[in-house]
Amino acid sequence: MPMDAAALDDIIRRLLEVKGGRTVKNAQLTDADIRQLCGASKEIFVSQPNLLELEAPIKICDPDKDIEGWGENDRGVSYTFGPDKVAEFLQKHDLDLVCRAHQVVEDGYEFFAKRQLVTIFSAPNYCGEFDNAGAMMSVDDTLTCSFQILKPADKKKGFGNNLLKPGTPPRKGKGTGSFGKRRNKTHTLCVRCGRRSFHLQKSRCGACGYPSSRIRKYNWSVKAIRRKTTGTGRMRYLRHVPRRFKSNFREGTQAAPRKKAVAAA
Repeated sequence: MPMDAAALDDIIRRLLEVKGGRTVKNAQLTDADIRQLCGASKEIFVSQPNLLELEAPIKICDPDKDIEGWGENDRGVSYTFGPDKVAEFLQKHDLDLVCRAHQVVEDGYEFFAKRQLVTIFSAPNYCGEFDNAGAMMSVDDTLTCSFQILKPADKKKGFGNNLLKPGTPPRKGKGTGSFGKRRNKTHTLCVRCGRRSFHLQKSRCGACGYPSSRIRKYNWSVKAIRRKTTGTGRMRYLRHVPRRFKSNFREGTQAAPRKKAVAAA
């Protein structure tokens, strides 16, 4: 059963009632009023056409401070409007501010037409190309607007537009680990020839061709990082390293076999 127009207007009046310049938070609505309001809202939404069925000029229109009235849009569809159209729209509908989106702005939000219209874009560094900030707008009970800025993540120089995944902590600076490697990182050591490899993505050892799936990875211990010793000295603090690779490690060769003492006849 459709809701009576007078009853609907009464509910809206109670929800939007203002006393002393502030909205009333404790508006009393019965369960029957809420059910009628939800039913009327559903009928309104169902009666509206689908967004995909709308014509192009209705979908997106952009503000343009350099024109008056309406103009052509650079998007190839729709139109642009000037500050005079914003003032005309606000006066006609008794509004103070128009809040819109779906347009990239550098600082996340941007005012237009003497702060009568604001564009909000909440995706920082949109598509990894624009290097823009994002913003969120909050409105309190006194209708005061405030903005929270979401700055884009810093880009690594020389690495293109590689972005950190959400929740990934920032990378730490380079440490002075052994062989110029980063601290707390792993290095590979071929179990056949004893040479280390910095190409972890290769499938075989670059020196002898031994399969990398058989190459073991080792971590430098904290004590080894703090010691001011040579690479050979640091090897003593590695865990589970074959003894034969401790000697002459810096050259990447195995230790020469020890000669057995021959007893004099």
